[in-house]
Amino acid sequence: MDRVNQMPMKKVDLAESAKARGRALMSRRGNVMKLLLAFLFCVTCAIFVTFALDAVTFYFLPHKYENIAMIFSFALTATVYSMADVWLLRMGVGAGQGRIELFDFGNRGNGSGFSSSVAAGLGFLSEIAMAAILYAYLEIFSPYVSRFLGQAVNGLCTLLTAFVVGVAIFYISTGLFFLGAVSRREKKGVFSLIALSFRAARGNRAKVVKFILSFTLLTFLSLFSLGVFFFVYVLPLYILSYGAFTSEVLDYKEF
Repeated sequence: MDRVNQMPMKKVDLAESAKARGRALMSRRGNVMKLLLAFLFCVTCAIFVTFALDAVTFYFLPHKYENIAMIFSFALTATVYSMADVWLLRMGVGAGQGRIELFDFGNRGNGSGFSSSVAAGLGFLSEIAMAAILYAYLEIFSPYVSRFLGQAVNGLCTLLTAFVVGVAIFYISTGLFFLGAVSRREKKGVFSLIALSFRAARGNRAKVVKFILSFTLLTFLSLFSLGVFFFVYVLPLYILSYGAFTSEVLDYKEF
């Protein structure tokens, strides 16, 4: 038997191969600049929402509602950015297909751009709802449990609630990870895209976590450059690597 055929094949690290593909795409003229402009546009939209809600709160709402308005403002601002974030990730998928379009909302045969943004917003709001369940327990039910059942039972209930909420948030966030990729491929409605993304995540959640954690060191190092390294290298690399990573997974996934 041929000696070469007897040698075990080297296992390819999907996260690292996706990052290598991302670096190659970064070298293409204009890709990084387009992604940075798109990111600044997303941040501008989020800041505009914050300023608008703050102005409404300051001029029109009574003082006793300020805390509620502040929480609502944060949730809505983060939701707007999460919707825009899918647009950024769609650009990363498009780069792997040979083109980056700044305003890609699915009008030119590029899938369901607007539906994916709405789906991302719904996904983030569902995560906020999970966090609200934990907050409601701590603020509303916890005192009663402590009073009637004791501190030990209340501590166990708190840990159980936090665990369930944490698992739910992890399941939702990893389930929506492929949303930008499937929406680029498919022309579907909001809930159909969510279902496709969750189906793509099935069996791949560990790979998703490993891919995200592979950027931890680079993100930490960017702190020493006051964030400049993050914006000019880490962020574009993540977006373009996302396109390579999801394409690799989805090409072998049956829908």
